Amino acid sequence: MGSSGGSARANEINEEMNKLAREQFDYYKEEKEKQQIKTDAQRAQFESFEFKNPFDGAKTEFRNLSTNFDNLAAGAENMYEGMENRFEDMTVDMRAADFQAQQGQQQRANILQGLRGAAGSSGVAGLAQSMANQGALQSQQIAAGIGQQERQNQMLAAQEGSRIDQMQRAGATQVQQMQLQGAEVARQMGTSRENLIAQGQGAADRMVMQGEAAVQGAEFGRESTLLAAEYGLLSGASAGLQGAESNVMSSLASQSQQYQSQAQASNANKTNFLSTVVTAKIYFSCVPQGIKIDTIDGKINIEDIKPGDVVMGYNGNPVKVLQKHEYLEDPTKERFYEVAFNDGSKVNVCDMHKIKCIAAKDITEDVLNKKVYGGVEFSYDLLTEDLGYRIDGIPVNSMIEEMAGLITELKNK
Repeated sequence: MGSSGGSARANEINEEMNKLAREQFDYYKEEKEKQQIKTDAQRAQFESFEFKNPFDGAKTEFRNLSTNFDNLAAGAENMYEGMENRFEDMTVDMRAADFQAQQGQQQRANILQGLRGAAGSSGVAGLAQSMANQGALQSQQIAAGIGQQERQNQMLAAQEGSRIDQMQRAGATQVQQMQLQGAEVARQMGTSRENLIAQGQGAADRMVMQGEAAVQGAEFGRESTLLAAEYGLLSGASAGLQGAESNVMSSLASQSQQYQSQAQASNANKTNFLSTVVTAKIYFSCVPQGIKIDTIDGKINIEDIKPGDVVMGYNGNPVKVLQKHEYLEDPTKERFYEVAFNDGSKVNVCDMHKIKCIAAKDITEDVLNKKVYGGVEFSYDLLTEDLGYRIDGIPVNSMIEEMAGLITELKNK
């Protein structure tokens, strides 16, 4: 009677522990769902933010600057070209010579007229001859003056011609120098303009690249913040769920020990407990041995993955593996599905294992075909930070938490 009462009390304690563990599990599961909704909303807000490059479309301010700089001295002319020699056509002034000759003739005529009566005919003849000689001498003197004037004119004309030649040569040299200097100035101005354009374009290109780098940095920062927030949330939620699950499993283990201690008194109780665990395992099963899981290092067989490894999570981000469960299967049972999708991806799981939150036997969205097979000796499942992982790029749910919950529910019943 005492033994029966002690067993009953132990059963009551175990039931209370199961109840508390289940309440804890349900609490953390609800909290995780609430936090997931908040995270999804925040993630949507981050993803909807539009980053713009403030330097996009920047142009060089020197783009339209003209390079057609003309030689300002190209049309320069020699100001001395065609200059005339003012002394070249200078003539001899004959008026003074003519006046002097006329005056001499008049003087001789007056003298001859005055002496005509006094000297007689013979004297007049001699006097006339003398005056004629004087006239000839005067003519020679006048001719000599005219020749001297002509020589002076020639010298002036030659000097002026030489001066003009020198001025013309100097002017031609000056024009040539001005043209060369003008061409060099135009070339330098064109080069300076090209340099300005190149510098301006380089500055514009650098601004665009800096803007693109800033956009990339902002995008990276956003993704990092989003990923960190998601990791923090899921890590906390998963830690709580993991603790709750451990409590559930510990409670079940405690109850299992209690059943074992009561085995001699009631084999039926032990059989019921074991059948509960077996029923849960049969209901779920998992991923067959040899199926490759997507990881950050490529595809790796699920049996080779261990807790602490990083795989691609349900949401497509890298996550840590928190737990790994291994199960012994009945090879004679044909309960495993190969689900082929329209994009060529394939997922191999048991019939009740969820793909995109839908059991493999029930999923139809984007499914090309399904094949059912057996012969599986071992299967596995992973508990990750976001409660899932990926096979060939397809999201697959972790069934560990759900199986733990089902075990608790079956046991409570």
